[in-house]
This record gives sequence, structure tokens and C-alpha cells, in this order.
Amino acid sequence: MVSIQVNIGNGKYHHSCGGAIIDSNWILTAAHCLHDDERTYNSMLKAGRHHIKLDNEEYAQHRKINYYKNHEKYPGGSVVAPFDIALIHVEEPFNWTDGVKPISLPKIQNEVATDCAKLYGWGLLAENGKFPDVLQTADLPIIPLEVCKSKDVFGELVHDTNICTVDPMGMSACSSDSGGPLVKNNSINNELEIVGVVSWGPPCGRMDNKSISVFVQVSSFLDWIISIQYPLLPLPQ
Repeated sequence: MVSIQVNIGNGKYHHSCGGAIIDSNWILTAAHCLHDDERTYNSMLKAGRHHIKLDNEEYAQHRKINYYKNHEKYPGGSVVAPFDIALIHVEEPFNWTDGVKPISLPKIQNEVATDCAKLYGWGLLAENGKFPDVLQTADLPIIPLEVCKSKDVFGELVHDTNICTVDPMGMSACSSDSGGPLVKNNSINNELEIVGVVSWGPPCGRMDNKSISVFVQVSSFLDWIISIQYPLLPLPQ
């Protein structure tokens, strides 16, 4: 994955969002991470990182953003809304190494992920907590969408193109995990795939039923992703 880092001046950058490399020139992330052109184009993409503060790690590769595309149905800004998905293009492709590799997209359009999936990110360790120095992971149970869409949870804020997770121990996505990948092995050949992109959630790290995280369901956007990556190709029927 990559750390999307904003320019804070004097040649320094600070982690803001995550992203997943899906091709040597393309990163998948959340649209709300890219809501300001000046901030976005001054950002740095850092791949091959484990310790977020060590720029000289063995597999580190840094890239600037060439251009990006937010989903046209996302309303803009940094609001909680469906279609919170975006693609970033880099002019200089990433080099595949033991520390920098692409993640596969889902094989089946609109496939609904079940069971558990793994979240990766450098977001806050708890509400009002600290940022970690090293990449964190969390195994999160996926809950049925109808539960997440119920009136006593999130109601109409949740869309059919979302995935929700909840963990009884309070593990969840947190601030600056946005855009990061939720991954699991598929049911076809056990290949690791990105099934979700961190979108939003209530205050994180609570040991109750409010520790719900909401993700964009990547399988709902396969045609859109292809149309951006390969605009001259016909979409699959």
C-alpha cells in the first residue's frame, strides 16, 4: 500500500490517507482524501514503507501525483457520502519488489464480501490517540449490509455499494486510515484481493457496537475503474 502524505513545508510531509497500488501507475483510494487540488498535487506518495518516519527504508519508493479522478457521483469536499472512491495516476511507474507489489481487484462484479477481512493503515491508534510509527493491521468481521443500514445504526447514510465491519473489541478504522485497503482471499483461487476502501465511521476504538467502519465495496466499481484506467477499451458485457 501507499501512504499519501501532505506537504507541511520545509521539505516535510505528514501521513494523511492510505491507498492501494492496483497497477504500476495506479493507486486506488477514497475520494474524500483528494478534495483539494493544491493540497493533492503537492502531496507525496510513499510506497514500500513500514516505519512511516524512515524515508530510507530498503523498499521505499516515492512518487508525485500526475493526475487523479474522483468518482463523478461523489459530491466533493470531505463529506460522508456514497461513491467515495478515487484513482491516482503516477507518471513514473512503481517497480515491483518484495516490498512493493500490486493488490488484485475482485474478480466478480458486485460480489459481496463476507466473513473477515484485514485492514491496513497508519491511522490513529484510538480516538484522540497517537499516530503509529509502523504499519498497523486489524482483522475485522464483516457484517450484513442490512444491519449497517438499519435505522438504529447508520440508516440511509449507508449505500448498497458499501461494506461495514464491526469488532466487539473496538478495533476499527480511524482518522487517516481513510483510503486504505480492506483485503481478503477470494473464493475462486484464494488470491488476495482488495474488497474495500476505508470511507468513514463514528469515533474509533470504542468497545461497543459503535466501533463500526464503513468501506466502499470495490467490486461495485470494477467497470468504473476500468473506464478510467483504459478509457478506449469497451467495458465487459
